[in-house]
Amino acid sequence: MINKSLEKINISDIDFSIDDFRFCCGVQPDQLESSIAKYCVLVPPYLYHCSGNRNFAIVTGFRRLEIAKRLGMVAVNCFVLEKGISHENLFLLALNERIGKRELNPAEKAILVRKVVSLFGKGRSIKEILPLIGLEPSEKILCQYLAVSKLSMNILEKLATGELSIQGALELCKIDEKDRAKIVEILVKLGCSASIQKEIVVYCKEIGAREKKAPGQIIEEPQVREILDDPELNRREKTNLLRTYLRKKRYPLITKREAEFRKKLSKLSLPSGITIKPPQYFEGNRWSIELVFWSPEELNKKVSAVERVIKNGSIESLLE
Repeated sequence: MINKSLEKINISDIDFSIDDFRFCCGVQPDQLESSIAKYCVLVPPYLYHCSGNRNFAIVTGFRRLEIAKRLGMVAVNCFVLEKGISHENLFLLALNERIGKRELNPAEKAILVRKVVSLFGKGRSIKEILPLIGLEPSEKILCQYLAVSKLSMNILEKLATGELSIQGALELCKIDEKDRAKIVEILVKLGCSASIQKEIVVYCKEIGAREKKAPGQIIEEPQVREILDDPELNRREKTNLLRTYLRKKRYPLITKREAEFRKKLSKLSLPSGITIKPPQYFEGNRWSIELVFWSPEELNKKVSAVERVIKNGSIESLLE
């Protein structure tokens, strides 16, 4: 058990520059500041003795103390921990206090992983800490979150608020820092799903590699700006048009083949509920037909329609 004492501590005696145990990231709730302004700090932060010009450093309660300082408060009731507690135990105290309140967001998990690896090493971090914060205990996950932790604080804030997904953040780690901000700005404006965020970043990276351009240049092309700046389009329409443009640019031969396939398919005049699927990337000769029906009679109609296009040879042009 860690011994502590409740004391009234002058804010001027707290060193706010020491952030060894800080991993909070995200929008500050307005309710917290209004609560502190009205009732002061109700839940005492934890402090420990430190060396230097000031007497104390923060273990828990960074935001509470920063708000108190901003509001001009002189002193705050705090729990002061006994001297001699190891850095590891202080960190575990901060971690358990935090996860007891709410689940950490992805940005906080990334920041925590970076700090915990330097303190506990990879092996112990994987085995003991990752499960505590809801992550799979594997080296792959550890390395992914370590990579994310190196993103700029501005991007981590977007990850914390949910504007950027962890999938999108992982792809951003693979491009230069100067290009990340440009792409993140677009992803946030579009408000698209995690999978689409990943898709857009990957397209920009791969197109840039092929054309010997930076990914940020791809997202700034006139055709892209025309889509994004069109006031007549909503976010979903902009997202769909951008994905179509990037996909055509990334896979010009495949998208051309898909357009030809759709044109030929429409000429078959098949009823709804019949789907003909080509091989992936139109490679190979494994085609498939899917029939959707509600009764034996409906099934007979669909089968007859398929037999018709087979007998008259129309389907042969589709398979060319």
